[in-house]
Amino acid sequence: TKHTKFIYYEKRGMLGGINLGWTDNQNNDITIEGPKAGADILIGDKIAIKVKGGGYLKYQKRDLGINLTWSSTPVYEWIFKGKTTSETGNVKTGNGYGLFNTVENDYIVYCKRSAGINLGWDKDCHLGYRIAK
Repeated sequence: TKHTKFIYYEKRGMLGGINLGWTDNQNNDITIEGPKAGADILIGDKIAIKVKGGGYLKYQKRDLGINLTWSSTPVYEWIFKGKTTSETGNVKTGNGYGLFNTVENDYIVYCKRSAGINLGWDKDCHLGYRIAK
């Protein structure tokens, strides 16, 4: 049976990580903002991701964690990508997409880690620990 988890803001100790966690509750803590307010988001549009309690997700090189930090303003550096490079159209709830960061030039994926949320960059996940793309 497939078990769905959702990302939310979760305070995680004093090491200064990104403070994200997994929950079973779909509580709308994540907001996706497209390039045009109120318009449909298309596959390939640059988007900003806002996490209630934290801010907007932004790539930033760090000593700990997965090189993400918070911004108080929208950062349009993320793209939903389809299952094929030719897939186009509106992003639809419930469909599977890859979440690509244009600064890191990589997909963020579920990836087992020793500390923090089990997310990482696809290129950094070691074979055997990579779960989904």
